[in-house]
Amino acid sequence: DRGVDKLDSLVLKAAKDKDKRYAAAGVRGVGELKLKKGLKSVEKRLGDPNVMVRKRSFEALASLGGDDAFRLLLEAYHDARNEGLRTEISV
Repeated sequence: DRGVDKLDSLVLKAAKDKDKRYAAAGVRGVGELKLKKGLKSVEKRLGDPNVMVRKRSFEALASLGGDDAFRLLLEAYHDARNEGLRTEISV
């Protein structure tokens, strides 16, 4: 359906946005819509200085599932920047 393709494109674009609000919404959308093609965008956001963007990235990975997402979640869990978020990371 053409509307779905447009939504996918908007979500993927938002995940790459410089505005942290759009980026957080975008990575969340990648997870909600289970957009495997958005995995790289989510991966890049795991190191974002904004805590909410990182948290939404973790949630997206948990929703996406699969070996790559699980590996990235484990790496994020052990990243010292995420120590305060560890109770919220689903591994």
